[in-house]
Amino acid sequence: MRSSLLALGLTSLVWLAAAEPASAAGKKPTLLATGNTIAGPGRVTIDPGGETIVLRQSDQTPLDLCVTLVHVGPPGTLLSAQVTDPGSVTNSSAVDRPGDAVSVCRAASSKVNIVCVSPGPPCAGLWRVDQPR
Repeated sequence: MRSSLLALGLTSLVWLAAAEPASAAGKKPTLLATGNTIAGPGRVTIDPGGETIVLRQSDQTPLDLCVTLVHVGPPGTLLSAQVTDPGSVTNSSAVDRPGDAVSVCRAASSKVNIVCVSPGPPCAGLWRVDQPR
């Protein structure tokens, strides 16, 4: 099961890495749904120090979850993707450069949220939640 989560996380990063960098192409970054997507893709703009829950699952029926987060700006902001289990144990990963992406997974999880860690201005990102099969 752990290898499934790792494989999905690596697949998400490979999928993003295979695309031409947004800054090099002069395009805005995008994030597409996959056959494993259960929420999103979506876009968030979060006030400094704030967070947005993008998926909430019953604690009685947690799911294996991975979240992919693409930083879309502005420069100088820091976004964190977090996956939490019913016991409040959280796996997280942060991204601080527009166009860069992170993916984080956790088995038997009940919540996925995106946090704007920086003190200002508001952070913006694209997100997608996948369930390994």
